[in-house]
Amino acid sequence: MRTGSLYLMEIYIGTPPVKQLVVADTGSEVTWTQCLPCVNCYQQKKIMFNSQKSSSYKVLPCNSDTCKDLGNMRVCNELSELKCRYNVSYADGTNSLGELALETYRLGRISIPNVVYGCGNDNRMSTKEITSGMSGVFGLGRGPLSFLGKLPIYLGSKFSYCLVSHSKRNVRSKLNFGTNAVVSGRGVVSTPLVTKPSSPLYYLTLKAITVNNMRILFTRETRSMKEGGVDIIGKGNILIDSGTPETYLPTTVYQKLKDALESVIQADSIPVPKHPWMLCYKYNKNLRIPSITFHFDGGANLTFPSTSTFTRLEDYLLMTMIPSNRPYLETFYK
Repeated sequence: MRTGSLYLMEIYIGTPPVKQLVVADTGSEVTWTQCLPCVNCYQQKKIMFNSQKSSSYKVLPCNSDTCKDLGNMRVCNELSELKCRYNVSYADGTNSLGELALETYRLGRISIPNVVYGCGNDNRMSTKEITSGMSGVFGLGRGPLSFLGKLPIYLGSKFSYCLVSHSKRNVRSKLNFGTNAVVSGRGVVSTPLVTKPSSPLYYLTLKAITVNNMRILFTRETRSMKEGGVDIIGKGNILIDSGTPETYLPTTVYQKLKDALESVIQADSIPVPKHPWMLCYKYNKNLRIPSITFHFDGGANLTFPSTSTFTRLEDYLLMTMIPSNRPYLETFYK
């Protein structure tokens, strides 16, 4: 299910199971939803989960190994507090504070007990997504707190997703686990996943970006150090985050891509107040936006249509790629 710029998935939590709509997020490992009793909760479309009515809900102790796996997201004091409490924040301003527990999840016909679950009693949603209908976040990242830790037992050790373009209506995206997660057939390309110690994230190696015949390389000419916490030179120089709609690029790479697009788009770009680095055009049905090809390690070339690289906002077309030294576009969308 798509709403706004997010992709939501249906899950059932608790006993009896309660349906929730959560963001499928490969960029985090903690799964949480808004949860009663609630101190501060935003309005959501689905019934809010009530932990006191679930017979399978088990709060974890603050001194448990699982609670300690939260790292700097752990906010309880094991000397004075019995219950494990977490505090997770996201780049767009969304935040959830609550109890960490074990709970039963149901996906399709399969029920999976004792999965780590965040019961969010105090939550804040970004202004941009306040009407999205999301109940919380489903962490698909790697790590000891992730739902994926239970996959080998119940659904196999694989998952895959296919996110349908926002321009296509009444078509659902797919998230598959186990044997159903294998993607094959004509047109399929692949590139190695790169894992890094102590990181729950998934990394790929991007070698170049092409606009028409203009090729923009990820080389030492762009930047020799780290930018945005990611080394853009070696293996695993970008990460996949299905919970972040925009694509962030190193500043120099972004500027070269912007220059290349402006040189081939037959229209004058429009300056955006407070965001002079943005590439924006007045919407015109005759405006031709070129496709952009990402070249990955292993020979995988992925070409994105304009519907994936530009978004229409009222009478404007905005490029959905952002320099990595710029904040989330919260102020633009208000």
